[in-house]
Amino acid sequence: MGGLKHSLSVSALSVLTQTQVQAQAPLSIEQLIVDDSRLQLSAGLLLRDRTPTTGVEDRDSLWSTTLRYGLSPRLEVNANLDWNQGELRQPGRTQHRQGHSYGLGGVWQARREDSWPAIVIEARGDSVAGLADNDERVFQGQLAATLYRSIDPVVLSLRVSYLRQESYHLNGGRFRPGDQWRAEPMVNFAVNPQVTLLGGMALSIAEASSVDGEPVFNDRDAISLRAGLGYAPNRNNTLFLLGELSGEGGGSQFSLQYQYQF
Repeated sequence: MGGLKHSLSVSALSVLTQTQVQAQAPLSIEQLIVDDSRLQLSAGLLLRDRTPTTGVEDRDSLWSTTLRYGLSPRLEVNANLDWNQGELRQPGRTQHRQGHSYGLGGVWQARREDSWPAIVIEARGDSVAGLADNDERVFQGQLAATLYRSIDPVVLSLRVSYLRQESYHLNGGRFRPGDQWRAEPMVNFAVNPQVTLLGGMALSIAEASSVDGEPVFNDRDAISLRAGLGYAPNRNNTLFLLGELSGEGGGSQFSLQYQYQF
């Protein structure tokens, strides 16, 4: 049962962090970074369902709110607040859990697009509650880089991210989650100025976790397919719908996100 509880905590963290990844899937390249001196409000919902073992169903939902501000044409700062709740269903028992997180981040366009792809760099740190046995808050940091190339009406992009989370107390021991890597190639096709179709895949790799220095999980990897659409009736309003199917535990997830730029 101790190992199962460790798995639940890693699952909850995974949902919290994956939303930030999906929030970056651009309707147009301008969505990767907020316009200079403009403020953007983003609100989203993520639903996730997976079966880690036979007869066990793990469900999570995440509500997220993010504020983004453009300090210059190539630099933005952002802040987020997320709420997570989930349940583990197994024969004769249902276990509920909940948590929240808040964080700060920044986005920098390191290279503009020309004959070579543009490069956008992201960095953020989050304080997460609801993972540890007590009221201990857990810090996690993430770095990411996105390369994109526009070939009208198509935009090709590749996002690579790295997540590291500090250890925390769980089941009487000190649990150290394995570092996580994620690569996301995407293709965006502009149907018209208002609608864009999104498609791609994601490769996730999680390094081995440990309790009090002793390994409890081996390295894990998963491949998932992603598809969705973006709708922008005007420059200030954008709506995203995105679905993802994963081979790991038959998992699936669906996200809805609305962005408004003041």
